[in-house]
Amino acid sequence: MISQNNVNDQIKEIRRAINDVQDVHIKSLLEAFFCDDDFTKEFYIAPAAIVHHHNYMGGLIDHSVEILEICRTMCKIFPDLNKDLLYCGVLLHDIGKIKTYTYGTGPIGFSEEGDLLDHTYISCEMVKERMINLETPEEISNQILHMILSHHGYMSSGWGSSVDPKTPEALALHFADNMDAKVKEALQR
Repeated sequence: MISQNNVNDQIKEIRRAINDVQDVHIKSLLEAFFCDDDFTKEFYIAPAAIVHHHNYMGGLIDHSVEILEICRTMCKIFPDLNKDLLYCGVLLHDIGKIKTYTYGTGPIGFSEEGDLLDHTYISCEMVKERMINLETPEEISNQILHMILSHHGYMSSGWGSSVDPKTPEALALHFADNMDAKVKEALQR
């Protein structure tokens, strides 16, 4: 199965979000990924899961853009949210899925790296590497990595978060991600 959404429209939504970011360090980080042709080539076709939700080619961009829309609404309702951090978390929280899954001609499966390390760890490593190269300030770096590590919610939930979400932006990302995943899973049945 493949996404039925227009990928060019989705790319425009991602670019619009990046253009809306005011913080130069966060914008540079997002551009380091989304202006990288090798990265985007994989990101735009990757699935978001094997079974539960968005488990098809292009599912990762579908999931990301849907969460982005949810978070845009959250920022209108809660204007004190740091929109730059939240948009960054939305766009980067699942990027490790491009290395977590095998896909293409056969069924979606786990890569060895994905099976052993999981997408949250892989995402953090990918983001941390770029932040080191960009000399992203530690305060921003910690906030972004925290969102990635906590996006599955509370450790007691059993979904694999390394830490509980402790900032408003981490909570917003967790609930937007969870809502999108759960509703999509129900619709896919």
